[in-house]
Amino acid sequence: PELAFRSAAGDSDARVIALNEAVVLADPAVVPFVQSLLADEVKVAAGKAYLVRGSQVSVAGSTPVQVAPALPEGAEDVVNNNRMRTEIDSALAALNLFNPDAAERLKSVQALIQEPDASRTQVLMRARQKETLPDLQRWMDLALASILLDDERTSTRIQAARTLGDWSQATSV
Repeated sequence: PELAFRSAAGDSDARVIALNEAVVLADPAVVPFVQSLLADEVKVAAGKAYLVRGSQVSVAGSTPVQVAPALPEGAEDVVNNNRMRTEIDSALAALNLFNPDAAERLKSVQALIQEPDASRTQVLMRARQKETLPDLQRWMDLALASILLDDERTSTRIQAARTLGDWSQATSV
C-alpha cells in the first residue's frame, strides 16, 4: 500500500521512482494497479491509494485486497501528465515481460526496444533468465543491448553494439 501511494501521489519524479521500485519487484499483482493508474481509476486520500472501479473501492496494494466501504472524504483524483503516462506505459511493458502469453511478452520487449530505459535493465535481465523460448530470449538480448549502448563503460557499449550488429546481420540475410 505504501508503494502504491507513492506511485500515485506527489511530484512526477517521486512517482517515477516509486513506480520503478514496483516494476523491479516483477510481481504480477502490480499489473492491475499500474493498469488502473493508466485508466484514471486511482484516487488518493489519507496516505493511501484507492482503486475505484464503478462503485467498488479497494485499498491499492493491499494483500489480501481490502475492500473499502467508500472513498474517504476529500479523496483526490490522480493526475497523470504526459511524462507519467509514458512512464506508466513503459512500466506495463516491463511487467508484461512475465505474462504467460508469449505474444504479449514479445509485444512488451518490442516496446522496450523502442524506448530504451536503463531503469528497466534489472527487470529485463530477470525476465531473460526466466524466458524459455529462444526467439524471445534473442529479443530480450536485443532490448538489453539497446539499453546498454548508453552505459558508461566502453567495453559494455562495444559488446552492446556487437549484439545489435549481429542481430542486424542475421535479419538482413
